[in-house]
Amino acid sequence: MELINNIGGRGEKILNKSLQEDEEVIVKLQGSFGEALVLTDKRLYVVKWGFLVGNTFGGRCNAFEFRNITSIEYKKSLLTGSIEVLTPATQNAQKSFWSTQNSTQKADNIISMQRDKFEIFAEAVKVIRNKISESHSGGEILQKNTEAYNLENLEKLASLKEKGIITEEEFQTKKKQLLGI
Repeated sequence: MELINNIGGRGEKILNKSLQEDEEVIVKLQGSFGEALVLTDKRLYVVKWGFLVGNTFGGRCNAFEFRNITSIEYKKSLLTGSIEVLTPATQNAQKSFWSTQNSTQKADNIISMQRDKFEIFAEAVKVIRNKISESHSGGEILQKNTEAYNLENLEKLASLKEKGIITEEEFQTKKKQLLGI
């Protein structure tokens, strides 16, 4: 299944202004109303252009860093569906496909799709979730390495205090810095 498609002249132009030179596109799919979902090796983009998404003459491209994404929500009904990028800032905002106030079409973190694209978007969501998971697990490794580094430095500081090289006050100050207190 081809997960990289042309999103049209205006969409491509808006996206290309936001992409960095060294980014590799992994997923690029057009939604229903002048919108696109784009995954690169570095971040996730939601691109919007056109009247139906609130950008009659321009467009916008929102980038989501993997570390800030808490989840990707895939919703579908009989004829329509959506993919929502959830972050701490967006996860409690309720949106509706049919609403004019809180519409999915105008939301910066939602892509709308029609029934004929359910399968390809479902596949894209799997790829995106894997990429986010990889990113988050890398953060856990970094955190464990940082904790080990801090513990090692704390042991060195305790040794310096015992030898009388640093004072109790200096030890406590540095200890608080290392522990983030």
